[in-house]
Amino acid sequence: MTVQVRNESRETVLVLEGTFGAADADSLHGALHDVARERPVAIDFHQVRLFDDFAVARLVTEIADRPGHVTLIGLSEHHHRLLRYVGAA
Repeated sequence: MTVQVRNESRETVLVLEGTFGAADADSLHGALHDVARERPVAIDFHQVRLFDDFAVARLVTEIADRPGHVTLIGLSEHHHRLLRYVGAA
Protein backbone atom coordinates (compact mmCIF):
# COMPACT_ATOMS: atom_id res chain seq x y z
CA MET A 1 0.00 0.00 0.00
CA THR A 2 1.19 3.53 -0.72
CA VAL A 3 0.19 6.72 1.08
CA GLN A 4 0.23 10.10 -0.64
CA VAL A 5 -0.29 13.30 1.32
CA ARG A 6 -2.39 16.03 -0.27
CA ASN A 7 -2.88 19.33 1.55
CA GLU A 8 -6.20 21.01 0.92
CA SER A 9 -7.50 24.28 2.29
CA ARG A 10 -9.26 22.83 5.33
CA GLU A 11 -7.62 19.46 5.88
CA THR A 12 -4.82 17.10 4.99
CA VAL A 13 -5.88 14.10 2.89
CA LEU A 14 -4.02 10.80 3.07
CA VAL A 15 -4.73 9.05 -0.25
CA LEU A 16 -4.19 5.31 -0.03
CA GLU A 17 -3.60 3.00 -2.97
CA GLY A 18 -3.07 -0.76 -3.10
CA THR A 19 -3.92 -3.51 -0.64
CA PHE A 20 -4.55 -2.66 3.01
CA GLY A 21 -3.70 -5.32 5.60
CA ALA A 22 -2.62 -5.57 9.22
CA ALA A 23 0.98 -4.46 8.58
CA ASP A 24 -0.27 -1.46 6.62
CA ALA A 25 -2.39 -0.32 9.57
CA ASP A 26 0.83 0.30 11.52
CA SER A 27 2.45 2.35 8.75
CA LEU A 28 -0.75 4.33 8.18
CA HIS A 29 -1.02 5.00 11.90
CA GLY A 30 2.52 6.45 11.83
CA ALA A 31 1.76 8.57 8.76
CA LEU A 32 -1.41 9.83 10.42
CA HIS A 33 0.46 10.94 13.52
CA ASP A 34 3.02 12.74 11.38
CA VAL A 35 0.36 14.96 9.77
CA ALA A 36 -2.45 15.11 12.34
CA ARG A 37 -0.92 17.58 14.75
CA GLU A 38 -2.58 20.79 13.66
CA ARG A 39 -5.20 20.10 11.00
CA PRO A 40 -8.10 17.73 10.48
CA VAL A 41 -7.22 14.68 8.38
CA ALA A 42 -9.23 12.66 5.86
CA ILE A 43 -8.14 9.15 4.92
CA ASP A 44 -9.25 8.30 1.38
CA PHE A 45 -9.77 4.55 0.87
CA HIS A 46 -11.20 4.83 -2.68
CA GLN A 47 -8.22 3.14 -4.42
CA VAL A 48 -7.62 0.50 -1.76
CA ARG A 49 -8.40 -3.19 -1.66
CA LEU A 50 -9.17 -3.89 1.97
CA PHE A 51 -7.48 -7.23 2.63
CA ASP A 52 -8.01 -7.41 6.38
CA ASP A 53 -11.34 -6.08 7.69
CA PHE A 54 -10.21 -5.86 11.27
CA ALA A 55 -7.06 -3.93 10.34
CA VAL A 56 -9.42 -1.07 9.45
CA ALA A 57 -11.31 -1.47 12.71
CA ARG A 58 -8.06 -1.54 14.70
CA LEU A 59 -6.80 1.59 13.00
CA VAL A 60 -10.03 3.45 13.72
CA THR A 61 -10.14 2.42 17.36
CA GLU A 62 -6.57 3.70 17.77
CA ILE A 63 -7.52 7.13 16.38
CA ALA A 64 -10.92 7.30 18.11
CA ASP A 65 -9.45 9.64 20.73
CA ARG A 66 -9.58 12.37 18.07
CA PRO A 67 -13.35 12.67 17.48
CA GLY A 68 -14.11 14.81 14.47
CA HIS A 69 -10.42 15.13 13.68
CA VAL A 70 -10.06 12.12 11.36
CA THR A 71 -12.59 11.35 8.62
CA LEU A 72 -12.65 8.10 6.66
CA ILE A 73 -13.92 8.34 3.09
CA GLY A 74 -14.42 5.74 0.39
CA LEU A 75 -15.21 2.80 2.65
CA SER A 76 -17.87 0.32 1.56
CA GLU A 77 -21.12 -0.10 3.47
CA HIS A 78 -19.70 -3.43 4.70
CA HIS A 79 -16.83 -1.62 6.40
CA HIS A 80 -19.11 1.05 7.85
CA ARG A 81 -21.20 -1.76 9.41
CA LEU A 82 -18.01 -3.38 10.74
CA LEU A 83 -16.88 -0.12 12.35
CA ARG A 84 -20.29 0.33 14.00
CA TYR A 85 -20.08 -3.27 15.23
CA VAL A 86 -16.76 -2.68 16.98
CA GLY A 87 -18.01 0.67 18.31
CA ALA A 88 -15.51 2.70 16.31
CA ALA A 89 -18.01 4.76 14.31
